Amino acid sequence: MADGTVPVLALVRVSAAHVHTSLLYVEKNAGVLEPGMAMTVIDAALQLVAAAFASTRIIIAAPRQSLVDYYRDEFGYKLAKKRERKTTAMFKDVEVQ
Repeated sequence: MADGTVPVLALVRVSAAHVHTSLLYVEKNAGVLEPGMAMTVIDAALQLVAAAFASTRIIIAAPRQSLVDYYRDEFGYKLAKKRERKTTAMFKDVEVQ
């Protein structure tokens, strides 16, 4: 942003074999971006990182439970792991070009 504000910060890791690109942590500066825009930016960045490393899958580790349906419905992520009633990971396959 022009004033030096960081609207969203994400910690991303690519697996050693470059098969997975994982979103490990997100922090959003409330009120800087319109609702829904932070995940739109993060999803685009994850796809760019996945393409750069030829990853075939993007993983959201430990998604916030209140956002699981949103990630599924708006961005196409699927449930990868579920423990008891909590979703512990979500994924989306990406095409390697």
